[in-house]
Amino acid sequence: MTEPGGCAETGDLIPELAADTLTGAERAAALRHLAACARCRHDLADMAGLVDSITALAPPENPPPAFESRVLAGMTGNCCLAAAFHDGRRRVGTAFAYQGSPSWLFLVVQSASGSGAYRATLVRTDGLRVPLGEVPVSGGRGSWGTTIDTPVAQVGRIVLARPGAGDLVAAFWP
Repeated sequence: MTEPGGCAETGDLIPELAADTLTGAERAAALRHLAACARCRHDLADMAGLVDSITALAPPENPPPAFESRVLAGMTGNCCLAAAFHDGRRRVGTAFAYQGSPSWLFLVVQSASGSGAYRATLVRTDGLRVPLGEVPVSGGRGSWGTTIDTPVAQVGRIVLARPGAGDLVAAFWP
């Protein structure tokens, strides 16, 4: 018996499907594929077991407000954080922040709608907005990096804005 088409695409979505974070058309397409593909169903079952094991390790309550900021502020040495970019409906990429000498940001857009230059702005936890530059996106994809003077513990969110398109936002802290 041959495998139905779409295993590679569905395989990429299995972690998000197992964590119940996949929404919209991608979720529907993955479920259609899973209905016909035993191998991908097996992979999903394995991943769901892993997700269940990991979530069982989480504390039963959320930490107090600003807990992460206080922990980072007290850390010495280097640290790296990641936050997902969302367009208001779905995840479209990832922002990475590194605390070091120099500190830097690296932005990856994987599935934005359309092409063009997005204006990148760092919004600090105190609300101060720091312009960063332009991120080129072609066919919904792009990547870009820059050094920053803001300590990573003070990076609240990164906003990518393009005229005629909705903002893409990666929130490191609420």
